[in-house]
Formats: sequence, C-alpha cells, structure tokens
Amino acid sequence: MTVDSLIDPGSLLGELVAERPIRTQLFEQLRLDYCCGGHQTLAAACAKRGLELGEVLAALQALDERGLESASVENRDWRKVETAELCAHIVTVHHDGLREAFPRIERLLATVVRVHGDSEPRLRDAHRCFTEIRSELEPHLASEENVLFPACIASDQTGSPVEELVLEEHESEHAALGRALGALRILCGDYDRQAALCNTHRALLDALEAFEQDLHRHVHEENNILLARARQARPTPKVEARSPAPIDRPASPSEAPPPCCEGWIAEQTHSWAARQRGR
Repeated sequence: MTVDSLIDPGSLLGELVAERPIRTQLFEQLRLDYCCGGHQTLAAACAKRGLELGEVLAALQALDERGLESASVENRDWRKVETAELCAHIVTVHHDGLREAFPRIERLLATVVRVHGDSEPRLRDAHRCFTEIRSELEPHLASEENVLFPACIASDQTGSPVEELVLEEHESEHAALGRALGALRILCGDYDRQAALCNTHRALLDALEAFEQDLHRHVHEENNILLARARQARPTPKVEARSPAPIDRPASPSEAPPPCCEGWIAEQTHSWAARQRGR
C-alpha cells in the first residue's frame, strides 16, 4: 500500500492532526500552521510553503508508523470524546501548564536580559513581547474557563447553541496570539540553540519553543475540534423566500460580501461587542 493511498493530500491540516496528534511533530518542523490555519489542505499548505508534497506525504507516513509503535506518545483523537472531557483536558494540560510556565520563563528572561541585554537589545524586545503575550493570555484563559467552555458543555448536553460572537472573539484572539508567537520566534533567532549566549539562554530557548508548541496544540484543539463542534451544533438558519428581482435590474449573483470586506466586517463586529461590554 502506497503513502498516497493512506493520506489524502486534500485532507485539512486540522483534521490530520486531530486524527493523529503525533503529526504535530512534523508540522512544527516544517512550519505548517495546523492551529489557526487548520482549514488549509495539506496540498495547499505545502504549496504555500514551497514544500514537495510527495516528500511530506512520505514523512507523514513514516512518522505515523513510528508513532503507532511508541507507547510513550499520546495519540488520542479528541474528536471522539465528550465536550466536558475535552474541556477538562485543555484546562489540565494546557491552561495549568501555561500558568506554571509563565513565571519560570519570566525568571529566565529576566536573568538573560540582565546579563546580555546591553549587548543584545533584541533580548529586551523579546522580554516585552513575552510580557504582552502573557498579559493577553491570562484573561483569555479565564474567559475560556468561565464563558466559552461552560457554553460549549451546555450546548453538548442541552442543545442550546453557543453564540457566534463568543466563538468569533476567541478565534480572533487565537489569531492575534499566533502573530505574537511568530514575532517572539523572530526576536529569539528562530530558537537556534547554537546561537545561545550561555546555558541559561539555552534553557530559555528550550522553554520558549516548548511554550510555543504547546500553544499551537492548545489552539488546534480549540479551533479545529471544540469550536468546530459548537458551530456544527448550531441550528441551520431558515432561508426566507425572496421576491423576484425587478425586471429592469438583474439579480445579484451573491449577497455575500466580497472577501476583501470580510476582515473589516469582523473588526467592526468585535468593536461593537467591546462597546456593548463597556456600557
């Protein structure tokens, strides 16, 4: 049986990781965005990154075979568990892990900046970037635990839909987090251990890359599994019959806004929501 017959190049990155989480190892190495970009097909993502699709397919198959033989690798399909269990897993593994990582990374950063910050100004920028990420993440985690997760669990148990605005807000914050993590990686020299200035700096690079990869898996489990499930549970809106278009004006082929306007519309929606919360 060939690799191509086992892995469909048209599969979405998020689905491939949900099916076998061990695939994150390869996607991280190749810089394939499987969390916020989980809606991309494997073929499209490889083309975007300039990767040879056949080589990636072969590497995925080899990784799958090694992973299936390793009892130490958690390879669970979180799509197959109840929403309450998925949320508990996210809190226990990712949220609690972040809360432990924050002070440890902060201490490492403070030490490295104190020792090397004058000769390497980017270290100070990296420290500020991490501080901003932490300041955004801490209330985000609280929002997930107090608002998003209870709403998703209630939807799973009672059928009550989760408000679309709640889903969009968390997705938007995930996208902003992804951009911030990319900036942090650049400031830290792509986490190149060979460029480490000392053992503490090397430990910092190890910690920051682990921090990044855990957040990628964290966001993947939310965007591509939890939020996708919440949207599937929403009732399909009824389509009202439309009056025939006037004879002197051709009917519009689509009422959907053009792609160039979608980002602006989402931004205005979030601004409106923020104003409503401030009243």
